[in-house]
This record gives sequence, structure tokens and C-alpha cells, in this order.
Amino acid sequence: MRQLSLLLVIILGFTETRCQTDKYTTYFELNTLRIDLVLAGDHDSQTIYLSSFQKEPFWGGTKTVSNQLSDFGIYRFSYLTDDNQLIYSSNFCSIFDEWQTTKEASVQKRAFTHTITMPYPKQKGMLQIETRNKKGEFENTLNIPFDPTDTSIKQKSFPNTEVISIVNNGSSAECYDLVFLAEGYTITEMDKFKADIKRMCTYVFAHTPYTQLESKINIYGILSPSAQSGVNDPTKKEWVNTLFSASFNTFNSDRYLQIENTSTLRDYAALVPYDHIIVLVNSKKYGGGSIYNNFTICTTDHALSEQVFIHELGHGIAGLADEYYTSEVAFTNYYHLELEPWEPNITTLVRFDEKWKSQISKDTPQPTPNSAKYKNTIGLFEGAGYTAKGIYRPSLDCKMKTNRAPEFCPICLQAITKAIDSATSH
Repeated sequence: MRQLSLLLVIILGFTETRCQTDKYTTYFELNTLRIDLVLAGDHDSQTIYLSSFQKEPFWGGTKTVSNQLSDFGIYRFSYLTDDNQLIYSSNFCSIFDEWQTTKEASVQKRAFTHTITMPYPKQKGMLQIETRNKKGEFENTLNIPFDPTDTSIKQKSFPNTEVISIVNNGSSAECYDLVFLAEGYTITEMDKFKADIKRMCTYVFAHTPYTQLESKINIYGILSPSAQSGVNDPTKKEWVNTLFSASFNTFNSDRYLQIENTSTLRDYAALVPYDHIIVLVNSKKYGGGSIYNNFTICTTDHALSEQVFIHELGHGIAGLADEYYTSEVAFTNYYHLELEPWEPNITTLVRFDEKWKSQISKDTPQPTPNSAKYKNTIGLFEGAGYTAKGIYRPSLDCKMKTNRAPEFCPICLQAITKAIDSATSH
């Protein structure tokens, strides 16, 4: 009987997988639709413009067709067929929504580019982009009709460079695909780039939950040489000719490393199927950055580069919030205390029932004292999201709080695992 039950489980699992694959091929090709956008405005206003559509050769994401909408991110985009069927949705953040919280945004308007991707639709439909309003709710911002046969859709040639497979655990539909790009490495420094990838990955896979998830992660490296070594550093008046024009001092925060125009970045990433882009920067300076469902960037040669990398990866893959509150940042009033943050690892208590409240022991005081007595406890520790009062985190310390934390807290572990599991369902 037990053998029969096991056989039924295997058959049902195979049938479900086959149905999902059949459903995917009904709606999508095995290509990527890249949508280049321009986000413009100031502190109180925003307009999103379509720049272009582009068809790319691979789709690296899940082949599960879902009609479920997620509450993550600052933006949400969906694709509906002409008969109003929701066949794809995803969420993201952008450098523009971060800039809106800076002082500069209160005195002038700016525009930033952004790219989103989805599997290439076979049917005509409507791409809908929603943005969170001041109440924290998604509201429709832009509707873009799409015809997959439109001759204006770009299908340009891609960079001619070497692509290396560092870890191959299976097909892109079954695995989470990470692609590493080189920034500030010259053609003679590509061996260093390869070694840096392996060093960073060794560090990540030595930590939970990546240790347990390693068997479902693929890793690619794309040799993307720059004319010069290093990175732009405006505070030192150092300007370097690099491929992606990465720069420190983003929003006047010296350690904040970013790439504002990601068009070339996406051109190189398109050489492989990918779920998340990682840019390694050939520099000894401390710094990095990450945009949820966009890309992660960090330097390689600082003593804390590995710790910065795993922290930033938490932002990029799982949408985790910063849990620190004493370091200087470029943002002002990033979170509103009357709203519940969408990130899974912080709370303002507005909708705490939807977060980790049920995982707190009855013996643990709430708020939980910032004391070593509770260092291994899931609790309600005040201070997170760049704010000492009114925002709470799940643990005394975590890799989303400090570089010295040995591991992620249980809530962050769950979020990373869920993000990778959902991207590898098929």
C-alpha cells in the first residue's frame, strides 16, 4: 500500500509538471520580452514611459503560469491577454523610487531608466504597471498594448564575448540562475574575475539557506571587459572608463555603489538565461547596492566584500529590508510609520499579524529587549529600516543588520528560500 501511495504521488507530481509545461507553451515562447522604461518625476509625482520592447533569446524564469498577484515591491506589472486572462505578473523596485525619498527629489525632477522582463507572449495583450500610492496600495499607472508580431520590436545582435558555466545543476526552468558580470576588469584581468566569482559563491554557499539551496542554483559568468580597471569614485574625483559606468556616491552616499543606466548591463546578461544579475566591481573600496528583482552590485577586494555581497543579495533576490538604523543613509523618512512595510523582515505593527507574530514564543516580551539574552530568539526588536523608533525587526542581529552577524535570522531565511523556491517551480 505504501508503495502504491508513493507511486501515486510520483504520477500526480509528473502530471502537474506536465500540465504546467503545456500551459506555459500555450501562452509563451522560450524567449524573453524585455521592456525598457523611463521613470520620471519628483518627490510627489511620477510618470512612467515606455522606451522600447526587445525580444531576447532565453527565458530563465519559472515556467509556472500563475494568476496570483504578489504584494511585494514598489511596482507590480502584469500581462493580460485580449480576453482578459492574467497569465503573468511580477514585482520590482527601482532606483527612481529610492531617489524620490532623497532631498534632491524635493527641489527638482529627474528621470531614470529601468528594465523589466517576462516570458515572451504568443498572444496579443495588455501590459499593466501598478505603483504603490501613499496609502501603500497598488494603483494602475500605465497600460501598454502589446502585439508579439509587431515589427518594431527589437531583435538586435548581442555582445560577442565569452560565457562560462560555473555551476550547472539542471535546466533554467528547474534552477535559479545567477549571472555574474564584470565591471572595471580589463581583458587581462578576466582570470581574477573568474576567481572572484568562485570566492563570492563559496562564501554564500557556506551560509544557510544557500547551503540547502545550492543544488537548485546555476551560476554563469560573462566576461565583460572594461577599457580601464576600477570604478568611478566622485568623492575622490576618480573617473574610470568602464563598461557599465558604475559609480560610488549614489545620492551623495559615499559607499552606495550603483549603475543608473542598465541598458548595456541587460544586453550582456541576455547571453544566458537568468533570474538575477550580479555585478562584481574590481575595487578595494567598501560598498555595494541592490535593487529588488533588478540586480545586485558590490566590490570584490575589500576585507568585508563577501559580507556585503550576501547582504545585498538578500535585497535583490528576496526583497529584504535593511535592519540597521544607526548608519548614515541618503534617504529621509523612507518608511511611513502609519503603513506596514511590504518587506517581510520589518514591521511597523500596523499589520504585524501578517508577518512573524505567530512565530514569537509566549515567553518572549514584545517589544523584545535589545539584550544578548535574546540573541537566538525570534522577537520584536525595535530599530530597523533606518529608524530607531517605531520600526521593528525579528532578531537581535542578522546579516540584514550587520556584517558581523554569523547568519540570517529565521525570518530572512524563510524569505530567501521562498523566493528561490517560487522561481524554480515548474
